[in-house]
Amino acid sequence: RAYLNIDGKLVDVTARHPLSPTPAGGAFSTAGDLGRFMEAFRSGKLLRSDLVNLMTSAKIVSDAETGDRYGYGMELADANGVRTYGHAGGFEGTAANARVFPDSGYSYTIISNISESPEIQAELFPYIDKVVAERIKRK
Repeated sequence: RAYLNIDGKLVDVTARHPLSPTPAGGAFSTAGDLGRFMEAFRSGKLLRSDLVNLMTSAKIVSDAETGDRYGYGMELADANGVRTYGHAGGFEGTAANARVFPDSGYSYTIISNISESPEIQAELFPYIDKVVAERIKRK
């Protein structure tokens, strides 16, 4: 089920989804499976390493203010100076983010069926990137 927090009350918005209940892109997964997919991608088990490098190298700037970029299907960013890539998305009542910090081996995956869009994507995901980057830098 997909829920929005509207004025402090959870409202079921599952019926708004074109292929209920899935994220906007029609994907259906678990956090564990999405994490395993990203690890297979990062490690070269899914694609050859040259293709991973191609997909995770900058093609266009997606946010001139932050310097975030896009590769092929991957959002590329620096979280406090730590390189990261992945993909986030969502729809009313859903949010997901799969993020890899390739130089450290760290990653995280979040899937939620409650959203207050855009706060989860605009505030929570960058905050988690920052916390992970700070931990990496302390090592």
